[in-house]
Amino acid sequence: MRALKAIGHFLSTVIRSCYDLDWYRIVRSRPWTASLAYLAKFCLLISVTAGLMFAPSFLVAAKELRQTIGQKIPDGAEFAVSRGVFSANVDSPLNLGNAASPLIIDASIEGLDLPENELSANGVVIGRNSVFVRKSKFEQRVYSLKEFPDVKITKAGIIGAFGTYAPPLAALLAVLVALGYFIGLFVSSLVYAVVFGVAAFAIGRIAGTALTYRQWLAFGCVAVTLPTLVGMALMIFGVQIPFAFSFIFFAFAIAMIVDERGRQNVVSSLH
Repeated sequence: MRALKAIGHFLSTVIRSCYDLDWYRIVRSRPWTASLAYLAKFCLLISVTAGLMFAPSFLVAAKELRQTIGQKIPDGAEFAVSRGVFSANVDSPLNLGNAASPLIIDASIEGLDLPENELSANGVVIGRNSVFVRKSKFEQRVYSLKEFPDVKITKAGIIGAFGTYAPPLAALLAVLVALGYFIGLFVSSLVYAVVFGVAAFAIGRIAGTALTYRQWLAFGCVAVTLPTLVGMALMIFGVQIPFAFSFIFFAFAIAMIVDERGRQNVVSSLH
């Protein structure tokens, strides 16, 4: 119950960070490290959400791939690499991919040269002695199967592996996605807060405010909240708005400058 209450309080803080100038008065009155801690928690929240969203997508993709393999590979199929030679007990060529990205198995292709017109699009061809990977019309790589270890796989083994390893692999990848997202988001957000804080500090001094750079840094670590959320929403919907992050950030900065000038004027009038 205490954990849920803490989560609810933090979510309320995230919401307030998107609009509440009263909250920003508190932000600039406390140590900047408190705002840094908020930024870390915010990035962690976003990263965990991204990881949780990735796991179901991976499982769906794995299920679809398993169904595709079940449909395209004949029952009883076996594939093997032994001493640099590939063999299969299926009719060749067998395309396990699609027209845009073919994955062709054709053990009749020998040597390190891919026959002309064998691969008309970007994709992969597994021949008797080599694996051909085409990335574009001008870029093609060839890998000798002598570089690969001996291995033997069957259709039943492939499908069984999906059922056995897909769930734990999805969990592992979700953790890795969340970790990578957290590092990237935290570092980039902190850089924005530091750099934009310098600009806001200069503008604030020109405008006559007495705010220190540490106060602006504290502000920046919190003010990245709304620009980050808006940027994620725009990315989800495939919308691009140039300088949206900067515009929102400095709109908050200007609002804080106006608010601080008003506070300073009130204090001056009392004296």
